[in-house]
Amino acid sequence: MRSFLVCLIGAFLLCAGTAVADEPEPGADTTPPVITNAVLTPGLLSFEGGNVQVSVEIIDETELSLVSAQAFGSDGSYQQIALYQGGGSTYYGTLEAAANFSDGTVSYQVEVQAYDAFHNYNAATIGEVQVGPAPQFDETPWVSMASLNPPVLPSSGGPVTISAQAGDNSSLSAVFALITPISGGASSEVGLNGISAGSFEGTWEAPPNTGPLAAEYIVEVVVRDDIGQEGRGLAGTVAVEPPEEVTPPPSTCKGKPHRPASLPQGSKGCGTIGKKGR
Repeated sequence: MRSFLVCLIGAFLLCAGTAVADEPEPGADTTPPVITNAVLTPGLLSFEGGNVQVSVEIIDETELSLVSAQAFGSDGSYQQIALYQGGGSTYYGTLEAAANFSDGTVSYQVEVQAYDAFHNYNAATIGEVQVGPAPQFDETPWVSMASLNPPVLPSSGGPVTISAQAGDNSSLSAVFALITPISGGASSEVGLNGISAGSFEGTWEAPPNTGPLAAEYIVEVVVRDDIGQEGRGLAGTVAVEPPEEVTPPPSTCKGKPHRPASLPQGSKGCGTIGKKGR
């Protein structure tokens, strides 16, 4: 019985000693560090990426034993950022944001962690940095199967139908035909309207031709995309014929001179031979 009491008392003293050891020492710091006044500069980068300055104030009642920062990318990347003490309780570091060649924005969440000398710990997400998407390559718009009908018109001119297939990997802002006189002069534009997916058509009214030679026009189809890039295709050449030459009727004088209308006419309007005077 005496041995049992001794063991019981010993166990009690051991438990009491352990409880006392777990309690903080009088005057010990039990408050975790305070993380405040965080700034990420700049917060938005172009697709080329770059450096971002991390500035954060970390305050503790006693002293800090370890401070650090981490960046977690939306693309699955991770980066450890060393923090260095500047003036007072402000710490600085640099996030190196990689170039972003994707078509979407990549963001980085920045977290700061701090331990003090009494192993009190605190962590806080202090902000986000975004790296914009890369500009995607925009190809030049294309033109194919450009044609016109008819290619030859009478001297009176007339309508010419111009058609083409055209497209762009983004969008088209303009589709038109450019008509240029071969003999020189200003070009004119005729808008082409969409008649089905990728198909365009318009009508040009060719002017009459009063000259001695055929009037010829070069017809090009021009397309522009939403950033001003152009594509061109030759539809062909339009010729407006000269007026028909008027041929005078054949003479009935059989080799005799045709007498001018101002003089008395002989037989059939031909010249007359007067009689010799006596």
